[in-house]
Amino acid sequence: MVTRIGGLASGMDIDSIVEKLMSAERAPLNKLYQQQQKYEWTRDAYREINTALSSFDDFLFDGYRLSSNFYKKTVSSTNSSLVTATATSAATGTLSIDGVSQLAKSAQGVGSTIIATGSTKISDLTGLASGSKFTLSAINSSGTLSTKEFSIDENETVDSLVKKINSSDIGVTALFENGKLSITAKNMGDIENGAEVTVSAGNGATLFNKLGFGDQTGSFDSSTSLDLASGGQNAVFSINGIATERSSNTFSINGYSVTLSSTFNSQSTTAEYTKNMYNNYIIASSEYNDAMNELDAAQNDVSAKKSALNSNISSAIDSIETDDSLNAYLMNLGENGVEKLKKLSSLNFDDPSVLKTELEGLYSADSETNLFTESEVNQLKKMFISETEATENTEASISFTSSASIFKGLADNLNGETEQTFTDVKAYFDANKHLETSIVNAETASNNLNSAKSTLTDALSKNYGISYDFNTNKAYDSSNNEIDLNSFLNNEINNSTSISPVTLTSSTNVDDMVDKIKKFVETYNGLVTTINSKLKESYDRNYQPLTDEQKEEMSEDEIEKWEAKAKTGLLRNDSILTNGLYGMRNTFMNSIGGLGDATIDSLAEIGITTSSTYSDGGKLVIDEDKLRTAIEKDADQVAAIFTQTGSVSKDEETGKTVDTRGIAQRLRDELKEFTTDIEKKAGKASATNQTFTIGKRLDEVEDSIARWLDKLENIESRYWKQFTAMEQAISNANSQASLFQTGY
Repeated sequence: MVTRIGGLASGMDIDSIVEKLMSAERAPLNKLYQQQQKYEWTRDAYREINTALSSFDDFLFDGYRLSSNFYKKTVSSTNSSLVTATATSAATGTLSIDGVSQLAKSAQGVGSTIIATGSTKISDLTGLASGSKFTLSAINSSGTLSTKEFSIDENETVDSLVKKINSSDIGVTALFENGKLSITAKNMGDIENGAEVTVSAGNGATLFNKLGFGDQTGSFDSSTSLDLASGGQNAVFSINGIATERSSNTFSINGYSVTLSSTFNSQSTTAEYTKNMYNNYIIASSEYNDAMNELDAAQNDVSAKKSALNSNISSAIDSIETDDSLNAYLMNLGENGVEKLKKLSSLNFDDPSVLKTELEGLYSADSETNLFTESEVNQLKKMFISETEATENTEASISFTSSASIFKGLADNLNGETEQTFTDVKAYFDANKHLETSIVNAETASNNLNSAKSTLTDALSKNYGISYDFNTNKAYDSSNNEIDLNSFLNNEINNSTSISPVTLTSSTNVDDMVDKIKKFVETYNGLVTTINSKLKESYDRNYQPLTDEQKEEMSEDEIEKWEAKAKTGLLRNDSILTNGLYGMRNTFMNSIGGLGDATIDSLAEIGITTSSTYSDGGKLVIDEDKLRTAIEKDADQVAAIFTQTGSVSKDEETGKTVDTRGIAQRLRDELKEFTTDIEKKAGKASATNQTFTIGKRLDEVEDSIARWLDKLENIESRYWKQFTAMEQAISNANSQASLFQTGY
């Protein structure tokens, strides 16, 4: 370290002299600092563009990716006091609600009065211990039962239990007031042949019995579930000539969300619905008879096929039928089943290692004539071979499974048999497969028939007091007189007094769609303006980044204005921005493939074009009249121009490139490329400098600055060393002069 002597001998201001000398020496360092600042400003300018690109991408994703978000349809009702509706963009055609005979309602149950208050402990009321569990089942929005388990806390009271039920998602509203508990299903609708809210047997039944539900005389049986709320009913109506029902008064169909507000044309609608239930029964009955006939034939076929086999093979097959996996495999051998049976029967079922090798040889990836598939071989290995890997204490092992032992019984009996025997065995398993299918079909047909009988019985009894004898297929009125059901229902339909059906018609909200597209153009043009402003911004070389010394001589306001000017023009005529802007503009040039109607398959055809004014820099302009005309002609097609999802491919016939991507997807793909190019140049906030170009330049400048700081420190030390030597020399000279003066 150099000792600094500040001009005591020479009388010179050495500090100022060195400072001025170093100021000149620092000129290259200041240029490096300025270059560093320029790089940082340029990096930040690029990142600001990427922020704008990201915002535009989010805008496209949120509003223009799906047609359901792109435009809305309005619905008109010819009688909104009876039926109203809203529509999604998918709404098609018109709906005619011919009549409503019954509105949906929620099930409700009210318990008997109990001697308890809201603060009464459940344990005192029921004797159930803390932690006791019960399960509630309640009708959900789909018209089926959902379940949820509850647990009784240590200090559970009637009020806290009610709160627990109400705050759950089971779909039940509980209310305890004046010693009575009310249970109401939140969802409307009817659970066929059951209550809409039930509680599980055991703890649940005991709990709610003590809360007033079920038999209160002391003969209550807690071993069965307990009904808490019933009487829910479905909405019954006729739509476009079809009698049907829903579990709610609001339902979705053909893109419409329909709400039924009142009953009308009840007589004809009830008759139409009941007639529909009757027709369903006739169809279900016919299908059941067909299924049972098929089942009988399948059973007879299996018996016949079994009798064609010799007793040993038949006995071996009996054993196979006790093994579900093996039996299922043999019932699904396919068209080459005879050859597969021959091959499998010829394998070595005496040595598991040999069998494993033989099984693995049944399939080769290089062969085009494999009898067995790779997955089939893996299935057979798993079914026939059991392997354990070696451990520290045990050796690896391989053995036969029980399935292998069972199949060996069949294989031993098949070896040496004729082609016909193998054919007969394959035929038996095929017949057994058909029987299995027939059993499933018969069970389904039986369930459908029972359901049809139940709904028909309910409809006839509830609506007309009519009973139906399914054994004789005869109907009887409330006086037990036989009636012709078809004639009766037709009379009900034909003799009813009715009003006009309610017609629902959807139409596109043209104004809303025009505004949506105008918003797209406005937002896109805003992005274009942002990018063009950077490309056209002039650069003034007279405004370089300020050095620390320069900032010390300026006010904050002066510094702010200077730096604002110095930051301009950093991206002037930038190739990345120019190419990105061109890429976005190019997405509008070509038609959208795969739309069908070639008269509306591009932005130009719906009135959106690139401005011909050079100063606009590629902004879009709208011919609103042309846009409205296109929307009124085919709103779905206009929406698809923006929202369609597709890809770029080459038409094999024409050799032309076909781009089926909509404008939103094209722009988002282009934005992704644009953003990536900028990130390669300027990175992103989380990126390290060595991962992008400007970052590498910044590291290089940082290294140069560090070297210059070391160099300037050495230069300053040299200056001080020189001036210190000069001061020392002057001091010595002054001392000698003083001696001479003293000598005289």
